[in-house]
Amino acid sequence: MTVLPTVDSTNTHLLQRARDAGPMPRWSIQLCMAERQTAGRGRQGRAWQAEPGDSLTFSLAMVAPEGLQASLSLAVGAAVVEALALLDARHQGRALRLKWPNDLWLADDAQTQGGRKLGGILIETTGAAHEAARTLVIGVGLNLRPMAQAPRASYGVAALNEVLSVSDATTVLRAVAPAVAVAVCRHARAGLAPWMSLWRAQDLLAGRRVVTASSQPGAAALEGVAMGVRSHDGALLLRADDGTEHAVQSGEVSVRVAQTSP
Repeated sequence: MTVLPTVDSTNTHLLQRARDAGPMPRWSIQLCMAERQTAGRGRQGRAWQAEPGDSLTFSLAMVAPEGLQASLSLAVGAAVVEALALLDARHQGRALRLKWPNDLWLADDAQTQGGRKLGGILIETTGAAHEAARTLVIGVGLNLRPMAQAPRASYGVAALNEVLSVSDATTVLRAVAPAVAVAVCRHARAGLAPWMSLWRAQDLLAGRRVVTASSQPGAAALEGVAMGVRSHDGALLLRADDGTEHAVQSGEVSVRVAQTSP
């Protein structure tokens, strides 16, 4: 385990270490935690910065399992929610939600978006998909307490100490990091199926009117009602107003709750 006072990004640090050192031993795991992250990244290059005490930011590196699937981020998110719920028997994670494809939110029906963002997951690999012994790096960021300078976003920002009586970085890390490592191995064997019941119970978007946006030039936006996620590949199922159904793959697509209900 490496604990760094300051780092640009824990994911970047482990990816560069993997490139410099070559293939990792098959069953080894590297963990990097940062007290302060200056250039953390979310999906589509969004910034994720962390100041000491405000957030828990860490990354795990391991050999990428064969047949790595895009739905891994959904499995990791579900595993994180499950681990957090076990930290506090009183709350039992009732307010925790999963926002497709790789965000954790706190439920808040008073909010237009249906909640506020609590954390996120970023999964990256070294090398091309056909290469053996690729390194898989999973980054997790969780807000532990309200930030002095919250990021500018259309959604609100939440913190673990709002819903859990135990939310210090060390305790949360000890609960979450092993759960992430186990999730990777379990997902390699069984796919997303073991987490589908949890996803259905904690799905922030299910039944809500949503709008998709793609970073790919010329890609059309979709609007409709989210109908859950598909078990075999983790695609978001969306029913448009004309009754057609779409399976939205994560890739470079983002999803937000529409401002008006149908």
